Amino acid sequence: MVIMRYTVVAIVMVLLLVGCAGYTKHRPAVLPFDQPDYKRAVRIGNAIIPRVDKGNVEKYRVSIVIDCIPGAWNNDRALVFTTGLFSMLDDNEVACVFAHEVAHSVLGHVRKRRAVSSAVTTVSLIANMVVPGTGNVNALANPLMTKAYSRKAESEADIAGVEYVDRYMGIDKECCATALEKLLDYARNNDIKTKGGLFSDHPGLEKRIEAIRDYEKK
Repeated sequence: MVIMRYTVVAIVMVLLLVGCAGYTKHRPAVLPFDQPDYKRAVRIGNAIIPRVDKGNVEKYRVSIVIDCIPGAWNNDRALVFTTGLFSMLDDNEVACVFAHEVAHSVLGHVRKRRAVSSAVTTVSLIANMVVPGTGNVNALANPLMTKAYSRKAESEADIAGVEYVDRYMGIDKECCATALEKLLDYARNNDIKTKGGLFSDHPGLEKRIEAIRDYEKK
């Protein structure tokens, strides 16, 4: 039974797991639906989504874009992966990334991130009415606050993803760690920053790998 609907997603940029380094000037081509990577995605999705987000199965849309850079993205309406990611990782590792992206939806991270941004903007507007000019701080405070939330959300999704693949697919957390290690090797070989930091949406890859290996099932 196929539980995911596939659609061509118009994407200008794919958000990398290792950071926003994969800019593409043109809309990337989408992998045809009859390709083996789609079969992998369907099989993995069928093993995870109905169990972790049973009431929202129909909302998931999956697209695989033809891009050699390993990446994945979730905007709460579409799960997007690159062919580079699928070619780099084995099935268990792909399942870990898939589970991580589904976790963002299950945990409401996209919606909550928007709420954080909106709240900071509202506070800045009120402050500007009380003390004219102070509202300009929103230009700095908003990205700092939303990126801080995003780093926390990434860590939460890592652990939730580990739990999903363990519980529903019998995949050990080490596979999730090795998936990130392969992305770390790619980043290092291509001079991509991996340390995270104040202005990053993601924690450092090294820290994420360590947290996964330190995680103990409850």
